[in-house]
Amino acid sequence: MENLTRLDSFPVDVWFDEAMQVIEFIQQVHMKTNIIGTSGGVIVAINMH
Repeated sequence: MENLTRLDSFPVDVWFDEAMQVIEFIQQVHMKTNIIGTSGGVIVAINMH
């Protein structure tokens, strides 16, 4: 079993980084989308726009 380290806190730009990953995924699968996610996911959708 691996030795895993836990974060003390999330990086300030964690939502932006996750939004960039989502954008790349959508482009790779040629998906058309306007809004992604709800609640916490809304922050990702806003960052994508």
